[in-house]
Amino acid sequence: MKEKKYKKNIIALSCILLFFSGCSVYHVHKFDRPPVKVPDNFLQGEGGSGNISQWWKEFKQPALNELVEIAFRQNFDLRQAWDRLAQAKAAACIVNSEMYPEINLTTTAEFTHQINHRNDTNTSYMGYLVAPTLSYEVDLWRRIDSRIMAADLNYCATKEEVEATALFLSGAVTNSWFTIQEQKALLDLINYQVEVSETLLELVELRFSLGQSSALDVYQQRLQLEETRITAIPVKAALQNASHQLSILLGYPPTEFWSADLQFTQIELPPFPYMGTPAELIQRRPDLRAAHYRVESADFEVAAAIADIYPKLTLPTLYELRTRDIGQLFQEELFRIATRFVTPIIDGCRRRCEVNRRKAILAERLDNFAQRFLVSLQEVEDAVVNEEAELEVLEQLGKQVKIARLNLDEARLRYATGLNDYLTVISAIQAVQRLERRMILDKRILLVNRSTLYRALGSPALFGCPERTESEPGIFTWNEGEIGEFNEEF
Repeated sequence: MKEKKYKKNIIALSCILLFFSGCSVYHVHKFDRPPVKVPDNFLQGEGGSGNISQWWKEFKQPALNELVEIAFRQNFDLRQAWDRLAQAKAAACIVNSEMYPEINLTTTAEFTHQINHRNDTNTSYMGYLVAPTLSYEVDLWRRIDSRIMAADLNYCATKEEVEATALFLSGAVTNSWFTIQEQKALLDLINYQVEVSETLLELVELRFSLGQSSALDVYQQRLQLEETRITAIPVKAALQNASHQLSILLGYPPTEFWSADLQFTQIELPPFPYMGTPAELIQRRPDLRAAHYRVESADFEVAAAIADIYPKLTLPTLYELRTRDIGQLFQEELFRIATRFVTPIIDGCRRRCEVNRRKAILAERLDNFAQRFLVSLQEVEDAVVNEEAELEVLEQLGKQVKIARLNLDEARLRYATGLNDYLTVISAIQAVQRLERRMILDKRILLVNRSTLYRALGSPALFGCPERTESEPGIFTWNEGEIGEFNEEF
């Protein structure tokens, strides 16, 4: 009879716990979009059909592709991002442990010597205790579940921040490589211009020796030659600085990284990328995806803080084996199970203030999500406008170079016939050289701006995103190429 009554009580208690378990005191929100008006289209339209996945390969430069891959393996900023992801995964694991019972085992062996002065007797004995304890909190108000969801979403946000770091790194490597190629092309051009100026100086000196020109013409050409030579000094310094920067990005000490020779001006601008709609940026840009996850995580933290105000129900269970004879350890058993309600009464408004703090964090992250989204729209629009403007500038520069060369030919002809002085020739030479150098500078600006546009549009996952399994809500499975393989080189 006692056994049946005991079973009935257990069944009744279980039904009560199941009824209350999972009750929510706060309904989390669904944040599909930032709290700001999302335009239907970009001001510049939907763009072309170019690819944005692994966008650096669109430039069709094998050396650049290899450098980006090296940076993904060795860059220490990216490695730190992976380390933070491992920390976030461990933190989520710690929070997930709260959904399981906690079992501890206490073992004690004590010697007791008792003296009774009344009857002048001494008693000594050994006592042995083995006591496994089980503690389990019933998640009545989904406090634990909310904390688990918040930790999992923080993990997802950290994963997206790894993607954002990789995307930024690919842009930094690409821009540094373009700068190196630009400075190398400028240096080659300046060396060629120096050779041309030296040849002109020889011709002027020859004409001076024949009495066909004055010493002023010689001095003017010598000055022009030195002015051309001096322009190479800052170019060499910029080339070395860019090489040092690229070395650091690749995880090496500063070195003079001289890439393979190529015709920098022959690098073609890739087809214009597909821009899509502003709403698609939320899915494509990892920084926006991370901000989205942070908002949802903060919302679950609000739910957990509110649930913490309500009573907690725990089921402490004790199973105790105690004896004085270790051979009879399992002869005396004690089993105890209790139901413990802990209801906050006075806490100095600590829990209420924590709810207000969590709500303020949620509001801050919502505002941050909206601001990031607006900035992303501006980055896309600015990059498109800048590219269109730069294409027009290059077109006009091309026309100016042709006119400047014709002007130089005419100035030299008129000087040879005595119609102009040599200063006109010097001015024409300087105009041609300045425009030729400007063409290289603006070509680099155009390519870097396209790199900026690619990164502003975002990119699909570079490493593959971990997915949460349905059977274990807080445990993630990993795709190939994830952090485990990445850290093998440590």
